[in-house]
Amino acid sequence: MNARESNGNAAGAGRDHDRVRYVATLYALMTSGRSGVLEVESGPRWRKLYLLAGQPVWYESNLEAEGLAKALVSSGILSQRQLNWVQSKLSEGEDLGDALVAAGTLSEEDMDAARQAQIERGYAAPLSWASGTCRFTPCDVLDPGRVDPALRREIEPLRALWEGVRHHVQMDDALQVVTDPDAGPVLLADGFAEAFPRLGVEEALRELPEAAAGSPTVEDVFKRIPDRSGNLAKLLWLLQIVELVARADGADSGTLADARQWLGGIESPPEIPTWLEEETGDTDGDLGDTAEDLLGAEVTDEEISLDDGVRVTTVSEPDPSGEVPAGAQGSKKRSKKKRPSRTPEETAELLRSAHRHRMGKDYYAFLGVSPTASLAEIKKAYGRLYKRCKKARATEGLPADAKELAKEMLNAARRVWLTLSDDTLRAAYNRRLDTGDAPVVRGRKRAATARLKDPETIPPKPASSSAPMGELPAYEQAKILMANGDHERARKLLERARQDSPSSPEILADLGWCTWMVQGRTTGDASSAEEYLRLAVAFNPRHEAALEFLARIAVERGDNDNARSRVKALLRVTPNSAWGTHALQQLGRASGSQPEPSGRLKFWKKKR
Repeated sequence: MNARESNGNAAGAGRDHDRVRYVATLYALMTSGRSGVLEVESGPRWRKLYLLAGQPVWYESNLEAEGLAKALVSSGILSQRQLNWVQSKLSEGEDLGDALVAAGTLSEEDMDAARQAQIERGYAAPLSWASGTCRFTPCDVLDPGRVDPALRREIEPLRALWEGVRHHVQMDDALQVVTDPDAGPVLLADGFAEAFPRLGVEEALRELPEAAAGSPTVEDVFKRIPDRSGNLAKLLWLLQIVELVARADGADSGTLADARQWLGGIESPPEIPTWLEEETGDTDGDLGDTAEDLLGAEVTDEEISLDDGVRVTTVSEPDPSGEVPAGAQGSKKRSKKKRPSRTPEETAELLRSAHRHRMGKDYYAFLGVSPTASLAEIKKAYGRLYKRCKKARATEGLPADAKELAKEMLNAARRVWLTLSDDTLRAAYNRRLDTGDAPVVRGRKRAATARLKDPETIPPKPASSSAPMGELPAYEQAKILMANGDHERARKLLERARQDSPSSPEILADLGWCTWMVQGRTTGDASSAEEYLRLAVAFNPRHEAALEFLARIAVERGDNDNARSRVKALLRVTPNSAWGTHALQQLGRASGSQPEPSGRLKFWKKKR
């Protein structure tokens, strides 16, 4: 017996892991509503599942294949090529998810979808290990009602468990259990009718309730539901373990009872862990539900505003009688004068003003602190802003646009805190801040389906305007200067425009071309220019200008092999490109071969 098994009643006590025990443990945790961390180890590998009232809320693993990068690719949010390029640009210690959101490459909704997919797969991933050790560390004193609903995931544990069984349990292992000759008929237990639809089984298996009517033998069930995939055997295996299907005349195997007994013997700490009691600027501890708490129920000399670093200064008035209340001797606290509650429109106006003031700033300016601020100062500013925006958003009758602005600031505050509270991430951000390349807090909400190309972030093309050039946006000024051949001044304006729209393919493409015209042509070094252009293509693989600029640079450098492939890539996107057709003909003559006719480019298929 190992050290973990020697103390069955200690918090975090462990036991042997196998697939049957893991399924029973998950179901016991779900039905009992336990909170804590379930950790499974197999040699040097480990997986951790974080549960809140039996529901999975987070997942960690030291297996690279189960990280966020894999979730982004498998969810179709990023291609493997795009992911490889982005990872090559990360600073040391920089988190992939935080970097993608901070740069505006992905929306918060996209990142949430990837995180959820990661948790859903991780929930049942330990089923891939046939042996190991399992350990549960409870935290049952954690009140789910005190957890921000935005941090909880809409995950159906039974569906995630069934997906894991389908992928990780072998049909032969399942058949060996369900076809045990000593087992009795198939009996549907109490709770089956409620739980079965939550499994989300495929259509062919949805007939199981009808097929199992009348307590048939398992052989009869297989006859009524012909199944060659093996999933019926796996489904019955799962249902038997969690005792939604009973065998042997209703007697259970004891596996689920063993799991419940093991978990019941693990004592939960009587106090909330210290990390849950850390002060975050939420002085009343409830994160608030009303606009009055957000904006201050007490009258203040200074107008309480979300614009000014969220300072709250209250005015204390002495008792007119001059008497000190009993029990208040030596106390400097005095009564505070109340003010009427703000109307929803007044609250909305404060939110709009705060949004204008904070968005578009670097992370420190967003919180209203200095770049040299201590972690405690940053934490206090974050806690104040988070609490007040959350309470403002809960104001009854608040206009929809103000609610969206509050949500944006809440999401931004979380992102800023995750970056600045981590020493490594903060150091990386500070380095980018010193070089003028640090991401700013974006002020526009991205659509959940935006992926890498967001129409809202693409700057408008310069339109004819009677306004002086100096009054036009930086990108429009740059386009005018490019048209006039002033690439040096245009490049400076494009660098400024990129700070507001770091993932805009238009800005990146023009910046790459201007960099080539100013530096590359003189030095012959195209690396800086091509880096901008490749980034534009990574964000939008069909961006015509970026593809053409890449091809033009190769042509000008005399790099015929690269030029030919780049021109063909351009023509695949824009077959009618006059420049591309002419360039391909010229390259064909230069190599002594016949060019491929425009519009008849060969297609290729990936090998499977």
